[in-house]
Amino acid sequence: MPIEHSKPAHRHTECDMQNLSHSDVGSVQLCAHCGVVHVNLNYLSVKFTLEAFRELACMLVCAQGRIDAQPSDASLQTGATGDATALH
Repeated sequence: MPIEHSKPAHRHTECDMQNLSHSDVGSVQLCAHCGVVHVNLNYLSVKFTLEAFRELACMLVCAQGRIDAQPSDASLQTGATGDATALH
């Protein structure tokens, strides 16, 4: 059975991007036209509705709080390689 792809959340041809945040890890942009949040992480780009982005942000803040509450371990702070952008 073929996979049916859902239609994109926005139908206009170009986004009017506002830069919200940028770091060595990536960037976050908001389309002023359709309200879609674009999260760009090196080789990965993901689009979120505003509500989904809010939920993701809350989840990440919660996870970081739990990491910060753990006993001090340098490998938990930056990854085993010491590189904050390292993927496992």
